[in-house]
Amino acid sequence: MDTELSPAGKQFQARVARGLKASAGAPLWFGAIFALAGLVFTGLGLWQVRTEHDRMMRYKPVAGQVVSSHVESFRRRSTSSHGWDTYYRPAITYHYVAGGKSYTASNVFPVSQSSQFSEWAARFVNHFPPGAKVTAWFDPAAPEKTFLIRTVSDGPYIFGFLPSIFLLIGVWLVIGTLESQKPIPDPEADGNGWYRVRERGNSRLNRYMRAYILFVLAAYLIFLLADFIWISHSVTFAGVIAVALAAALCGVGIWRLRRARRLGRDYAASEIALTRPLLSPGQELQVRFRQPVGRKLAITELVMGLLCAEDICTKSGSNASYATNIVHDQWMSLAMDQTFDLGDLIDVTTQWTLQSDAPASTPPRQKAYPRYRWMCVVGVLAKGEPWRKAIFPLKVSAPSGGTAPPVIPPVATDGATPPRILTP
Repeated sequence: MDTELSPAGKQFQARVARGLKASAGAPLWFGAIFALAGLVFTGLGLWQVRTEHDRMMRYKPVAGQVVSSHVESFRRRSTSSHGWDTYYRPAITYHYVAGGKSYTASNVFPVSQSSQFSEWAARFVNHFPPGAKVTAWFDPAAPEKTFLIRTVSDGPYIFGFLPSIFLLIGVWLVIGTLESQKPIPDPEADGNGWYRVRERGNSRLNRYMRAYILFVLAAYLIFLLADFIWISHSVTFAGVIAVALAAALCGVGIWRLRRARRLGRDYAASEIALTRPLLSPGQELQVRFRQPVGRKLAITELVMGLLCAEDICTKSGSNASYATNIVHDQWMSLAMDQTFDLGDLIDVTTQWTLQSDAPASTPPRQKAYPRYRWMCVVGVLAKGEPWRKAIFPLKVSAPSGGTAPPVIPPVATDGATPPRILTP
């Protein structure tokens, strides 16, 4: 058995490390606030979309006359610096008669619009000089509500879409945090000297989650785009970008969905078995990986890693930042270039030694930092297929200070002699 990883195996190792570091070990409330903020701003954007849609579809035309018009400036806190930015908008006052009553109004657009370019506002002001005859649009149910220029702004649609990305990311973070905080079940004794550990995170929902998120984003974007085209009867440059983005989201979602289906078809649920129910620093243990094969596969490489992720929290005043470090990262290649048929079983056993200063696993509900998560990660790469990643959470106890008991080889009931891969 060659313990050196191939270049593809090293890429898989790096990808696993990136995935663990990307989780950042953030607490549950962090993802919840992210999702809540996304929900609030998405709701505000949709409220603006609904307001604009309602006014464009319900308001009726009425004759009016411009009383005054000029370019108005105001200051708004900058989003890119700590200063203030100057914005411009057309300030047009007009008079109209509706339902036998005279009204004076200054609402220019269905929803508020402004720009950092004064030329934009001046263009509307020049088009509506004082005394000009105009057509305003008023609400038949409330004649005092009106606007002057019947044009659709894409601002509410952009404002309604962008926060939804943060909403879904927040939901993803919450689900991931809840998954990581689940108590690690004790290994199950099988009566033959092995203690079985089940794979975590291989449910149908987890496999398809990314594809579902992309499809939801694409459907939401198409809904907003369809509403914009319906009320404006035109497609702007932003609309063209939205079409391209929706197509890209659907394309990536379909790719993710097909990938998840292929993995679910090729591999059934896997498991590992240990020679000890609880691991301790300085001890040796045997690990046995078993993976049923769903169809004929040419396995290019099978790798296994023993990892410990350290979640840390760094505070600076009232601010806190979260990060994840890999404090134990041991890998080996268990098999290369082997072919399996439908019904075969990948069965391989190897031996690991925990370092004497290995940290103990942190209880899932512990709030204090640092936190330590031990896991066994197995990667199976088949020719023409994506990597199959299986994660098995492990429990490591604190050092007892005594001499580690010897490893008692388990009984192999199906003829397996470690290390070896069987194809029954």
